[in-house]
Amino acid sequence: LGWQSDNFAISGACAATSGKGGVWGTPSQCTKSVINDEIPAAAAMNLKPSLVTLTVGANDIRFADCVQQVLGFAASSPCTGKTFADHLQALKLNLSMTLAKIRDLYGPKVPIAVTRYFSPVPGYVSDTKDVCAAMPLLALAKIYNDQGGKAAVWALHDLDSRALDYQNSVSDKTLAIVGRLNDALTKTA
Repeated sequence: LGWQSDNFAISGACAATSGKGGVWGTPSQCTKSVINDEIPAAAAMNLKPSLVTLTVGANDIRFADCVQQVLGFAASSPCTGKTFADHLQALKLNLSMTLAKIRDLYGPKVPIAVTRYFSPVPGYVSDTKDVCAAMPLLALAKIYNDQGGKAAVWALHDLDSRALDYQNSVSDKTLAIVGRLNDALTKTA
């Protein structure tokens, strides 16, 4: 498009930092943020943008930890129950503060595009030819983890079917989490 762009993204950043401007419910893992790190870096450059894009939220809900549990390799998940509700509520409030700070910096006429998330795992499929190459190994590892070596050896007899079931289960659970995250982002934006 011939546009110049400046990228202030910081890997692992949340909307706000826990204990430093973030509201109650902000995960303690949020040590870098849009409010405390990215906006000040942009402000220091005295930019006059015609558009601001913002991608935030996965770290605010500890999505990587959620995926570990969905895959079956963690006992608990921050994406269930009260913990998830608290993180989503904190994200909404912190995102509102973030958007207000961006508007204060650049004015009300500069549009802010808040992006939504996609599911990082393959979607639901009805046959084995579309199973992600990693799923048979992950399914086997989960069986071994849950039921032991004998069950894992036995699972080799119908691994394609088990990989399909595993992928569909992982996809369904991940889509539910991403759906709630995107709903929070959309409603707040």
